[in-house]
Amino acid sequence: MVESGATLAEIAARAGVDRSVVRRWLREEGLATARMQRLEASRRAREEGRSELVCACPHHGESLHRLDSRGTFRCTRCNGDRVAQRRRTVKMILVAEAGGACVVCGYDRCDRALSFHHLDPATKAFGVAFRGHARSLARARADAAKCALLCANCHMEVEAGLASIPLELMADDPG
Repeated sequence: MVESGATLAEIAARAGVDRSVVRRWLREEGLATARMQRLEASRRAREEGRSELVCACPHHGESLHRLDSRGTFRCTRCNGDRVAQRRRTVKMILVAEAGGACVVCGYDRCDRALSFHHLDPATKAFGVAFRGHARSLARARADAAKCALLCANCHMEVEAGLASIPLELMADDPG
């Protein structure tokens, strides 16, 4: 069962025993589940003072893991996936709160084609993905409040001076 990739819980359920019994059996036989092997490799790397480790990730296979602030090795690819998903979620929330459509042409089919244009560039606190940092939803909301929601085409036209943002938005600008 270990060779097939079964977890401690799966082995215990199949054998009809507690996980602690399975753990003892594995130890007596010199076997370990994939998770037990990762944990042991992580422990050794921490003892050696290493901050990086290449080991098996359940989602990405062999990949680079880095030591985080809590002392746990995390798959860099999984971490990147989580950050990207969080950014997409935050943007979805902000787009919905901003009306969900371009203020110039009304485009609303794809959130990814919508962006936030700062009405006063001097008030721009940060770029949403600037330097790979993730910001809190509250900070993102505060910055989005200083913006107009534009589709990619209208954003480029506004930047080039070919289109303008409706005057009522410019008058509501809190910045």
